[in-house]
Amino acid sequence: MADTEAVLRYGSGHAWLAGKTALLTRSLGKGRASLLGAWLDPEGMLNVAEWACRHAGLALDWGRLPEGIEVSCREATDRRIHVICNHGPEDRTLPLPFDATCVLTGKPVSGRIKLPANDLVVVREQ
Repeated sequence: MADTEAVLRYGSGHAWLAGKTALLTRSLGKGRASLLGAWLDPEGMLNVAEWACRHAGLALDWGRLPEGIEVSCREATDRRIHVICNHGPEDRTLPLPFDATCVLTGKPVSGRIKLPANDLVVVREQ
């Protein structure tokens, strides 16, 4: 099909798959339909996920998060709440892509946010 694009292809080290399509995509209605026919390493999966988000018009406000950090966002018409979880055994510091207020303490937060080990922080975006 003319509007179909091979985004990723197998490299030469993959015998009979060399040069064949690994990620195929095409426009469909107001969006895209894509098929990933490969088992990728974690870095490759992150790259494909970022590619899919960009093509869907989703903002990647947080960029790539460090291992063990999880961010989820809840939105209403008048606010955005972010739940930031540190699943790791050590305190972490994370860049905060917006000014916020800590929901649990009421204190303003900007620039960077400290995440205690095995804990979470809840902020309201300003």
